[in-house]
Amino acid sequence: MPGLTAANGSVLAEAASVCLEDQSHHTGVIVVVDGSQADNLTLTWDAVTDQQRRTYADLQEATEWGACGIGIIAVCKQTGQVVVERSRKGTGFDYWFGEEDDDLFQNKTRFESSGILNGDGSVIGTRVKQKLEQVKASSHTGTPAYVSVVEFSGPRARVVIGK
Repeated sequence: MPGLTAANGSVLAEAASVCLEDQSHHTGVIVVVDGSQADNLTLTWDAVTDQQRRTYADLQEATEWGACGIGIIAVCKQTGQVVVERSRKGTGFDYWFGEEDDDLFQNKTRFESSGILNGDGSVIGTRVKQKLEQVKASSHTGTPAYVSVVEFSGPRARVVIGK
């Protein structure tokens, strides 16, 4: 992906693996995706090492990063788009998505993610509403926004389109 290095992608994947194993999941787990489009993601990874657990010992941060990684996979699968650039702080979203070979910033999509280590459907719904409100700050771009909330105990994800 032009806007996501392999090293950063590995960080997101490792964080997701730590969170999934923290919630007693094993490689091959299915993440049920609902929202604008229903889907399933099968996630596989190498067993988490003690070094990785120590690296991602701040589970709040690991949850944010891991949810971002899973959300990116879900949106890529649903849209065929890829990460083209990291967004700057203060924009209200995390990444720009678009076509892999598109050099111009035309027809791009904003992406905002959030993670919950352990919560129920009402917590997910509340977080989705918060994130949809947050991306409104950048609605002047005229581009749609994907909001992804990943909950690790299920595991499940909700991906919705906002403005």
